[in-house]
Amino acid sequence: MLTNEYLKRVYEGLEKRNANEPEFLQAVREVLESIQPVVEKHPEYEKAGLIERLVEPERIITFRVPWVDDAGKVQVNRGYRVQFNSAIGPYKGGLRFHPSVNQGILKFLGFEQTFKNSLTTLPMGGGKGGSDFDPHGKSDMEVMRFCQSFMTELYRHIGQFVDCPAGDIGVGGREVGYLFGQYKRLTNSFQGGMLTGKGLTFGGSLARTEATGYGLCYFTAEALKCMRNDSFKGKTVVISGSGNVAIYACEKATQLGAKVVTMSDSNGYVYDPNGIDLAYVKDLKEVRRGRIKEYAETHEGVTYVADCSKVWTVPCDIALPCATQNEINKESAEALVKGGCTVVCEGANMPSTPEAIEVYLSNGILYGPAKASNAGGVATSGLEMSQNSERLSWSFEEVDAKLSGIMVDIFRKKETTIPRISGEEGVKLSCQDPSGEELTIQQVYAKVNPSVVAVVAEQSDGSAAVGTGVIMTESGYIITNAHVISGGKSCWVALDTGVTYDARLVGYDEDEDLAVLRAIADNPLPAAEFGNSDLLTVGDPVYAIGNPLGVELRGTLTNGIVSAINREVEMQGRTMTMIQTNAALNNGNSGGPLINSYGQVIGINTMKMSNSSLSEEEATVEGLGFALPISSVSFVVNDLIAHGEFLGTPTIGITVRTIEKSGGGTQVEVYTVDDALGAAEAGVQPGDIILEADGQPVSVTSDLLTVRRSHSVGDTIRLTIQRDGQTLTVDVVLYASK
Repeated sequence: MLTNEYLKRVYEGLEKRNANEPEFLQAVREVLESIQPVVEKHPEYEKAGLIERLVEPERIITFRVPWVDDAGKVQVNRGYRVQFNSAIGPYKGGLRFHPSVNQGILKFLGFEQTFKNSLTTLPMGGGKGGSDFDPHGKSDMEVMRFCQSFMTELYRHIGQFVDCPAGDIGVGGREVGYLFGQYKRLTNSFQGGMLTGKGLTFGGSLARTEATGYGLCYFTAEALKCMRNDSFKGKTVVISGSGNVAIYACEKATQLGAKVVTMSDSNGYVYDPNGIDLAYVKDLKEVRRGRIKEYAETHEGVTYVADCSKVWTVPCDIALPCATQNEINKESAEALVKGGCTVVCEGANMPSTPEAIEVYLSNGILYGPAKASNAGGVATSGLEMSQNSERLSWSFEEVDAKLSGIMVDIFRKKETTIPRISGEEGVKLSCQDPSGEELTIQQVYAKVNPSVVAVVAEQSDGSAAVGTGVIMTESGYIITNAHVISGGKSCWVALDTGVTYDARLVGYDEDEDLAVLRAIADNPLPAAEFGNSDLLTVGDPVYAIGNPLGVELRGTLTNGIVSAINREVEMQGRTMTMIQTNAALNNGNSGGPLINSYGQVIGINTMKMSNSSLSEEEATVEGLGFALPISSVSFVVNDLIAHGEFLGTPTIGITVRTIEKSGGGTQVEVYTVDDALGAAEAGVQPGDIILEADGQPVSVTSDLLTVRRSHSVGDTIRLTIQRDGQTLTVDVVLYASK
C-alpha cells in the first residue's frame, strides 16, 4: 500500500498518463511500495524529482515493419524500442516477437530490466523492444524477411555504446542471426557487442542459451541453502512454459536432484509423474517447434490439460513460473499453497500478480522476484559483451561459474559499507537471572516493545532491507542479525513511537549472523533487559516482537513455547546452536528479541524453517523458528563492541558438572581438561572443585558461565579450586573457540 504522499502523487500522475498500460502501472506500483522507507528517509529525492525520472522512459521509438510473406503479400507489423534508463551503461534488454506486444508491456519490461541489470553489478542500463509479429507458423524465409525489415529501421537507434538488444519470447538464435546479419550489412561494421544471444560462430557466448534457466536455479538453490537450510534434492518442481527459460530451468533443477513434473505452452500443460523427458521436449520445441500436447501423445502415464493456468494445481515443493507476465493470480497462488508449495522463484518477468504475492508472503512461501531470480540471461549477455570487447571466447565452464557467482551474489548481497563507528571501552552486554513474578502477555509487551526497533538497511540499488533490532544500552547500542544489514550502504532505525535515528555500524560477523549498530541519538534510549538463556527448559513460554514482512507491521507480538534447546541448525554452511520455538517468525522478524515470561530478552530471532530435508519428500514442517541464545550472543556482541570483529568464544578449556556435596548443597567439579588451552597451562586437573571465579562463589555450572560471559578472548579469569583438601588459586588465560 502506498502511504507516502510524494509517491502517491507520482503514481496518480502516472495513472492519468498511462491509463491503458496496466502491466506497466503494476510494475511501477510494486517498486514504489518497496522503496517507501528509502524515500521517507531522503526528502531530497522529491526536490530532485528523482522518482518522476525513474518511472519515465528516456525515449520510446515506434515504427512500422512492412514485410512480404511467402504468398507475395505485403504484411505490416508495428515495431518498438523502449530505451528506459542509461544511468549506468548502454540500454540492455531483449526483443520480443509476440502478438501480445504493445507499448505498455514493453515499458513494464524495460522498467523491470533497469533494476534487474543493476543487480548483476554489470554496467548495463535498461531497455526492451519488439513487435506484434508472431513467428509461430511462419517459414524461415518469412521470419528472415521480417527481421531484416525490423532491423532496417531499428539499426539507426542502437549500437554497442548506445543500446544492445538481445532475444526474448519469439526471438531465439535464428532470429538473432537474421537481425545481426542485417545490422552488419547496413552499418558495414562488425560490432559484436551490439546484439547478444548470437550464434557461436559469430561472437556468441557458450552458456547463453542456458543462462536464464540455469541462473534461476542457482538463485533458488542459494535461497534454499541460506533461508531454509535445504536444497533441490528430492523436491518436486512445477515449471510453466516450454521455451528457453523453462527448458534449461528443468535441466538444471534435475541436475541438482529435483524431479520436474510439468511443462506448458499457451494451449495447456502436461503432467508427467515420472519426471519430464527433457530430451524429447528439446527436440519438440527447439527443432520441430511443435506443441506440448504432443508430449502426452507419445508418453504413457502423462496427463494433458488444455488450460495452461491450471498447471499451478499440481502438488509440488517448488514452483518456477517461466512463461509470461501475470500467469499466477490469487487463485493460482492459493492452489500452490494447498498443494504444499513452499518456494516460488520467478523465471518469467512479473509472472505473479500483487494478490498472488500477498498469498506467498502471508503463507510463509520463500519468494524470489523476477528482478533478481531471472537476471541470469542478461548477466550472461553482459558476459558475452565482455568477450566481444576482448575478442575472446570463454569456455562453458568459465561462463557458467561467473553466472553462478553473479546469481549467488544477487541473493546474498555480501558487501556491507554502512559507515562505521568504534565501540566505547567498557560497554558489555549485561545479563541477569529472572526475579520476581512472571508477567502477563500484556505486561511483557509493554515492557519490551519500546526497546524494539525497525532496522532499515538501504542498498546501493535504491531498495531497502528491513529487519528488527533490540536496544542494548541507553547510549544507543542495538543488536540485530548480520543478514539484516548485509549489502547496506547506510542504515537507520525507527522506534515504536515512529521516531527515527541514523545508525552506524559498530561491527558484524556473518558466520555468527550478528551485528551491533549504534543509533545517533542525543537522548537516552529505552534499553531492554537481558536474561539468562541457560536457564531455559522445553515448554517455557516465550514471545517475539518484530516487524514481520516490513515496517508497516512494526511492533507485532507473537507467542509460543520453547520447543527445543541446544538445537544444532546449519545456516549458510555453519552449524549453529539455537533455541527452537513455535512462536511465529516471518521475514522482518530477523534480529528481533525472543523474550521470556519475565520480560527479559533471552534470544535473537534469526531464521525460520517451513520445509525440512530430514523429513519424507512430501512432508512439510510448520512452526519452527530459531533464535540465537543470549548465552552465545553475549560473547559475540562484546567482541564486536570492543574490537569491531568477533575474536571467538572465550573458553577456559574445561568441561564441568554440578555434583552433590556430602554435607548438602551442590558444587562444581572439573570433568575434563583440554591439553591445549588455558586451564591446562594453569595446572587445573580433572576432579578439582571450583569454589570461586573472580571472587564470585561457584556452586552450580551457571555461576561459572556467568563469570566467563563477562570476559573476552585474551582476558584472565582467576579460579579458586579445591584439590585433596587444599585450596589453590590459579589464573587462567581465555583462549578462542570459534
